[in-house]
Amino acid sequence: MPRGFEGGSAELVTRVQGGKLDLPVAVALEKQGGDLVFSPRGTARQGVVRRGGEAVHTLRWSGEGRSTTCTVGPPPAPWTLAVRVDDPRDGAPLQLMGCGLPGVYEGGVVRVERPPGSSCVVQARRRDGVLVAESEAVELAPLDGEHVDLVLHVPAVDVGGIGAMVRSDPDGVVLTDVPPGTPAALAGLREGDLVVGADGQPLSGLRLPEQIARVTGPVGETVRLQVIRGGRVVELEVERSWVEPEDLDLE
Repeated sequence: MPRGFEGGSAELVTRVQGGKLDLPVAVALEKQGGDLVFSPRGTARQGVVRRGGEAVHTLRWSGEGRSTTCTVGPPPAPWTLAVRVDDPRDGAPLQLMGCGLPGVYEGGVVRVERPPGSSCVVQARRRDGVLVAESEAVELAPLDGEHVDLVLHVPAVDVGGIGAMVRSDPDGVVLTDVPPGTPAALAGLREGDLVVGADGQPLSGLRLPEQIARVTGPVGETVRLQVIRGGRVVELEVERSWVEPEDLDLE
């Protein structure tokens, strides 16, 4: 039975503890020698053969029982990711988050290399002033040495805000200015109001971008804001609308 067997599915761990291992895998391991470190990746399973702590071969196998196949490959290699963003609003600032990506997206295809055996989540975000739209978050866990091509789609729906100038507070966001004619002003919000919740979700303990993300949403939809004013809590309904970024300010 190979030494150093770690992780894996309950079924495969049971096989090893019981002194059993699919024959092609056992034969491959015996030929290569060393310890086996196992990491499952979907239907294909992968093991790294180590000698003296150094990775010398990769075993990959699939199937069950007599239909199991096993291949021996070179030592684990990094996997690579090439990602681009499809954004219907040309020119708006974009961010790429996760997987070691650079943060600011300047167009084209962005390529990064990730360590063997690693996984990560990648997402694109468009930020127009205080307005936020995000792509679907994609979880990646490729086999070592694989290349992943990914296109992230930022939604075309206009994301609207309430038009107030704000600063972050431990309990929520404080409105520092409510310009006339903005959705906030039309709903009755005032300068100095402390917004502590949006649609029942608390804003306390969050960073300003996360607080703003809870207040913003599709243009034309409403958000119910829980506001502390004069020591009491009031609830106001605001219809989100498109707000020009240059008219907004964050402190």
